[in-house]
Amino acid sequence: MRTLKSSYRGMYEVVFLPWWMHEEYRLPAGRLTKTELEKVLVDDVYDHEGFRISDDQLEWRRQLIEDECEGDESTFRRYYPTFLRDCFEQTEHKFFAESTKAEFRRKCSDPKAIGDMTGIPGVTRARFEALRNGLIKTWKKPESGKKYVVFADVAEGGPLGDFDCAYVLDVEDVSIVAALHGSRDSDELSLTLSLLGEYYNWALLAVENNTSPDTVRRLWREHRYPNLFWEKDPSARKRKLYRPGWNTNRKTRRIMLDTLRNMARRIAFDCPDENFAEEMDDFVWSQREGRWQAAPGKNDDRIITMGGLLCVAGVDITERKRQAEIATELSIAEKYHLRKKKIKRKEKAFDAVFGEKKGGLIIG
Repeated sequence: MRTLKSSYRGMYEVVFLPWWMHEEYRLPAGRLTKTELEKVLVDDVYDHEGFRISDDQLEWRRQLIEDECEGDESTFRRYYPTFLRDCFEQTEHKFFAESTKAEFRRKCSDPKAIGDMTGIPGVTRARFEALRNGLIKTWKKPESGKKYVVFADVAEGGPLGDFDCAYVLDVEDVSIVAALHGSRDSDELSLTLSLLGEYYNWALLAVENNTSPDTVRRLWREHRYPNLFWEKDPSARKRKLYRPGWNTNRKTRRIMLDTLRNMARRIAFDCPDENFAEEMDDFVWSQREGRWQAAPGKNDDRIITMGGLLCVAGVDITERKRQAEIATELSIAEKYHLRKKKIKRKEKAFDAVFGEKKGGLIIG
């Protein structure tokens, strides 16, 4: 038991019992490789308290964070403080675990180029031009044969509005290869996104349609982008109506954030953008709004964009995988029967239109 002098005059003394003093808080570690955060923790305790935390104690700490704290080190510090200051630390309930954020910060790198897109859709090919004040950052150039997905979060506008944001994902490597961030009018933004998608092998392009639908409408009607993401209109109850773009609402936002947190926890994707890592640290629970969002004075454009991107890419990957499994599972005989049924359906449709006639149909 440690008795500490209090900073106030009273009849009670402050007694602090840190977790590392308890002998039962240990698990067999074997050969343990300490992380950078664990090295700092061990050194801080030794410098301030003269106690050397063992590997068995670190192993117990790891298991408790994973099993009881959902991977969040701030939760562990709240219930198992290392220092007295941790007991009175007023921390917000953050969306991402400290270990997850540290891993994404470690993988950040400077972009290979900064610039903007040039070209005219349908007339001249899209080209990336390096510019000092460009809105687009690229880490990898497009590779022939690779499939890419682009998701764009359109700014809400107004003096307190956020920014236009887009990420380009390499589906095969599940890594971010380019990013767009800034403010542009809907016509300029739609042109930039069309050229960006064309530049990355006519990527599947999903654009948010609930705050500013003009952007996705221009992509569809004016630029006639051929690989636009379409979703079912939630207002169409009886008929199956679809409209271009992605609708971010209360239901889809929850799915976007759940997908993002699960994949981020497993480090299942790579994002070299340091601005994304910064927004991860400022994405917290708002008691007033009753939802996860950026802390006051901060932005969450990149967080929302990444969540939507992983959802759209995940749907596309799942569908392609399902089609591939069906194609490989069918035998030659089954494929023959399917083709035979298809031919019969076409013949039936032909008879329904032209009626049964004598003679044969010559196909040349």
